[in-house]
Amino acid sequence: MSVTDKSSGNIPGSINLATIRKKLAGTRGREYWKGLEQVAETPEFDEFLHAEFPRLAAMWDRKIDRRTLLKLMGGSVAFAAAGLAGCSRPIGVIVPYVNMPEGEIPGKPMYFATSLTLGGHARGVIAESYTGRPTFVEGNQEHPASLGAIDSYAQASVEQLYDPDRAQVATYRTIPGTWSAFIEQMGFQAAKMKASGGDGFAILTQSITSPSLLAEIRQVQKRFPKARWYRYQPVGREGVDAGAKLAFGERVNTVYHFDKADVIVSLDADFLGLMPGHLAYARQFADGRRQKPGKPIKMNRLYVIAGTPTITGASADHVLPVPSAKIDAVARSLAARLGIGAAGGTTEAQAHWLDAVVEDLKKHYGRAVVVPGDVQPPAVHALAHAINARLGAVGGTVTYTEPLEPDGAGSLKDLTDAIDHNEINRLLVLGGNPVYDAPADLDFAGHYARVEERIYWSHYPNETAYMSYWHVPAAHELESWGDALAYDGTVSLTQPLIAPLYHGHSAYEVLRVVSGANADTDYDVVRGYWRQHYRRYASNGEAFDAFWKRSVQRGLIDNSALPAKTPHLRDDLASRLPQPLFRQRRGLYLQFRPDDSIFDGRFANSAWLQELPRRLTKITWDNVVMLSPRTAERLGIDNKELVVLGYHGREVTGPAWIMPGQPDNAVTVQLGYGRKRAGRLGTGVGFDVYPLRRADAMWFDDGLTLMKTGKRVFLATTQYHQTMEGRGLLRTATLDHFRDHPHWVDEGYPGKPPKLHESLYPEPAEKPPLEYRWAMNIDLSTCIGCEACVIACQAENNIQSVGKEEVLAGHEMHWLRIDRYYSGNMEDPETYFQPVPCMQCENAPCEYVCPVEASVHAEGLNAQVYNRCIGTRDCSQNCPYKVRRFNWFRYQTGRPTSTPVAAENPDVSVRQRGIMEKCTYCIQRINEAKIAADKTDRRIPDGMVETACQRACPTQAISFGDLNTSHSKINQVKDSPLDYEMLAEINTRPRTSYLGGLTNPNPALAKKDKNA
Repeated sequence: MSVTDKSSGNIPGSINLATIRKKLAGTRGREYWKGLEQVAETPEFDEFLHAEFPRLAAMWDRKIDRRTLLKLMGGSVAFAAAGLAGCSRPIGVIVPYVNMPEGEIPGKPMYFATSLTLGGHARGVIAESYTGRPTFVEGNQEHPASLGAIDSYAQASVEQLYDPDRAQVATYRTIPGTWSAFIEQMGFQAAKMKASGGDGFAILTQSITSPSLLAEIRQVQKRFPKARWYRYQPVGREGVDAGAKLAFGERVNTVYHFDKADVIVSLDADFLGLMPGHLAYARQFADGRRQKPGKPIKMNRLYVIAGTPTITGASADHVLPVPSAKIDAVARSLAARLGIGAAGGTTEAQAHWLDAVVEDLKKHYGRAVVVPGDVQPPAVHALAHAINARLGAVGGTVTYTEPLEPDGAGSLKDLTDAIDHNEINRLLVLGGNPVYDAPADLDFAGHYARVEERIYWSHYPNETAYMSYWHVPAAHELESWGDALAYDGTVSLTQPLIAPLYHGHSAYEVLRVVSGANADTDYDVVRGYWRQHYRRYASNGEAFDAFWKRSVQRGLIDNSALPAKTPHLRDDLASRLPQPLFRQRRGLYLQFRPDDSIFDGRFANSAWLQELPRRLTKITWDNVVMLSPRTAERLGIDNKELVVLGYHGREVTGPAWIMPGQPDNAVTVQLGYGRKRAGRLGTGVGFDVYPLRRADAMWFDDGLTLMKTGKRVFLATTQYHQTMEGRGLLRTATLDHFRDHPHWVDEGYPGKPPKLHESLYPEPAEKPPLEYRWAMNIDLSTCIGCEACVIACQAENNIQSVGKEEVLAGHEMHWLRIDRYYSGNMEDPETYFQPVPCMQCENAPCEYVCPVEASVHAEGLNAQVYNRCIGTRDCSQNCPYKVRRFNWFRYQTGRPTSTPVAAENPDVSVRQRGIMEKCTYCIQRINEAKIAADKTDRRIPDGMVETACQRACPTQAISFGDLNTSHSKINQVKDSPLDYEMLAEINTRPRTSYLGGLTNPNPALAKKDKNA
């Protein structure tokens, strides 16, 4: 029975942690010990005690009476006093830090350009390192796939690097072994394979774009001609490749240019959230919606045909909710209106919607683009290619290159078929977790168990590792050398910042050992590959060493993006299109999507990502069964009710979540949960939907049934924590309304309070002018709600994760939250996001009520003196913006959710239990810039200080700077007629303000004007 279940109080004799805390906090004398006696035998109390009192936790492993405990506690005080009198030296010999590495200064960070991959595609990052210890990553401004921004997956890589649950030693049949023993055994096996040409040997990988690793695989195939290579990724792009072949007769890589598009149509494509290149795409899209000073008032327009709500749909001007299975028919109807093929079946409302969209596309010939989603079948992709060609988009808003991944790899089904025919007796699995995430109908676990020799390389001792003979721990990307291609083909280099912490090894090393080749290091392999191929990218006469040094320093190879090509669209494409899908619907539609935070399950053991509120539902530590309000009403299903999903004879159970904007009769579930071997954090979180997945219906299918259970569960969602609705917090209007009423943002809302009469209420004595006046502005037109700012703030400021139970109690610690708002009807709502950090009020209500003056003003900022705070929480009660967080427990120690100490930023103090903490505008970064400026006797130049949230934002929705610097960007933004302050009427004079959100609806489809 879980703690969550017991917290309901319906189980006789059960007691939850809230009760324990109440007893500990609210009793005295004998009642204190009596309270402990009542709960000391419960497993929850043991977990609580280890987390809250780690120094005393060991005592509770033994039976001990009250007198002995008091004696030990008194002794500990005496020992502590003795320790203050004189410190003893540690036993053994210590070595002083005499020969310091060149260029390293203790306490001063160093920065390295590297790259991190997701789905095989690289994003360029800059990694911060303190004395050889990586602590933070942010986007590389010179890398085309990141442009200085970063996503939550890359940001959490630092936490994953130090995760103690990572595999720490090579094992054989789960028994600890050694790397040397692995090399020895693989040497014998390689000699046998050499004699047979590798007959029966196979390699299974994920998607790979690394040129050097692909070269290594080709070398293995050359050494063993009969060896086979298979590829599988649970979040794959098979439909993308098949659609290109259908349209052009060849595979191509499609690159979009949203900065050149005035009209965008998404066919179930979440190009702002998860598609390769989403960071660059988000920047391009936002640039087309941003209102620039002195520039014409204009915006691009986004239409989204959505199978399920996403942040791309939330950013759209118009959304047409359609089950993913029916988007094929809608795409055919869209193409038919442009003279391509025959129309598909659509409703009258859909036909009206498509008519308006087509008219808009035609008006913007050459400046329009249609984007198909990765989850859609080949026909939709082929139709999108044909539509873009008809709209004159090719060469402008769309370009094509050679594919990023080569042909030559079989599918996972090909592998299981080969095992069925006894053709595979030795299998090397390089990454992934196919035992957990393979389609259920392939029964990969059963097939894998039949392979005689099973070798697995991964970061964690997960489900596949448990079934493998040899499991080799993988080196993290921050611990190893490598390369990969970005979404546009740019070669990105990976360099290690630290030696492998847990005896990990690279894929290069494992491949070479298994194949019996020379055991070169990953550095030798990567550098050796580019020594042979660098001339096509090097400057005239440039030596390799100079080329290599320059490329590693920049984290990429200059001018390596793949050149554009123009594939020929097939003339008979319309006749080649397969028959439309799902003419007859059976039951409900089942739709799979990767999770916003843990993706396909690979990040399940990350506390940062598990506790990051999901972008639209704001749920943490769980996945849900999403269904529309009408579908839930028709089936009689309540929110958070457990339902049984039945599909092709299999069943899973999960909580229902009524989702505004979800298409009727379509049920969406998230991948990556229900792990059985994911580490202390990820194991058992949520429910596993992979058992419902089939190889012939990877993303959606019909035939789903839902059965009520009548049971409800607790879901930790943050949307209704610190609520402030109903006071004009978020302000939006249409672009046309802004043209007609430039100052609409102040119309109809409470304004700033009038200035009091000077004779009756004189102003206080003039204060000396501040050297700096820091301020922030957030553009609601370009914020897409991606949550990158939230996790960047967490990583930069050592904010602790607290766990599901604490989130349920409203105790989450994020200093920055993103509120999500709906407007309109539940079936097709308009969605808005509003980031809310500390407002840094000049008239801060929190300062007047603090009894110890822990909340103070420093250089114009509202600062919190941590070592002065006594935790009265008066400031939190008096804060109208609800942006202060109370450190209820010792989250930073003794809990599996706590951030590893090595990952903490040494420039930011780690807060202890019982104090208030809040956003500081990253004051450590301000101070660093001040020190640098003081050395040259000058002011901090505009743009030198970037807060963590500002730097992470892919759309540059956050502006920050000094109001005392003339012509600074923040002054230009603050001068915009769209600028407004939240709750300005209460005269807090916040330094953080907002630009009112604008939308650009099509007048033919526009709903009634609203100025929410």
